[in-house]
Amino acid sequence: MRAGFAAGDEAGKRPAVWVLSGRGGSAGFQFARRLEAAGYYVRQNQRGGLLTERIDPAELRKYNVMIMAGLALSEPNEALTDLGKQQIKVLRDYLDEGGGIMVFPHYQQLAAEIPPQRAFLMPLGLEPLLEDAITDTVKVQATPWDLDFAYTDAITPGQLTEGVRGIWYSITPRLLGDEQHSSTMAVDDNWTVLVRGSKTSSSKTLPINATLFKTPGTGDYKESVPLVASRQVGKGRMVVVGMCADYLLPAHASTSLESIVAEKGLNGKLSDGYKLVQNCLAWLAEPSAKAGISAERRWTRSCCGTRTKWCIVRLSTGPIPGAICPSAKSTRESSAPAA
Repeated sequence: MRAGFAAGDEAGKRPAVWVLSGRGGSAGFQFARRLEAAGYYVRQNQRGGLLTERIDPAELRKYNVMIMAGLALSEPNEALTDLGKQQIKVLRDYLDEGGGIMVFPHYQQLAAEIPPQRAFLMPLGLEPLLEDAITDTVKVQATPWDLDFAYTDAITPGQLTEGVRGIWYSITPRLLGDEQHSSTMAVDDNWTVLVRGSKTSSSKTLPINATLFKTPGTGDYKESVPLVASRQVGKGRMVVVGMCADYLLPAHASTSLESIVAEKGLNGKLSDGYKLVQNCLAWLAEPSAKAGISAERRWTRSCCGTRTKWCIVRLSTGPIPGAICPSAKSTRESSAPAA
């Protein structure tokens, strides 16, 4: 295997995840703690993440899975920058060699976000319909902002959806917070749609800065909007999640957004968002784990200063800069002193 994944330590193999995103998708300590309890190592963005940083291919190969939300921005004329081209090439090589990528398409009223994401995903047979807002005639309002949510149990049975009975997802007009709260996609036959919106869901294509309530027109779907899809790419695998990463990854997913999508749900119906993510991470990690990458069970004093908790901050191939302490009360980078 050319420039393949590094061999792991047989005594303590654990999959490693790198959350490396653009404008959205940072991981909170709650998400990191949950994954660490499930047997993962988690690394967070450093500096500007994909918005400003090149991806080091050798560093990326230390991880079984990369979680991303957005890429570098395009030029004003929609041409890719050198940074965007470098990121896309490294990601494609990573997939071809056996890496796993979970993508949360991200659109926050900035047109320059769209071309790089399309350039990465469309050659793989998936068009992110970032200008389509999702709505549903059956909805529930929740959170202090009166956000709209809909429930779906349109789940395709299989390994990635085992134990996933239903998911709540946001259908809030994207002007609120200047962000697309859920997005849909068009896929070719290489993809499997894992989750669709309910039969009463639909999409509406909107011009930039428009709102769902004030803009006439139709979208790509009149019912059962695709929300999550997966496929094999080379020796690697991909999952694209149309639900905004804010509802699953950062700290406010479980505070101001009340874990509605992640697990708590509404009106007595739980949501299996976290369960779906964990299933997908396990599936995404399989090819590279078989190729020999894993995290080493090394311990150092917790970055949050506790004396009874410890952080795992090393890979078998070296230290993980920016490892998240799962016992901390905030997302922060931990130092990695010699073990």
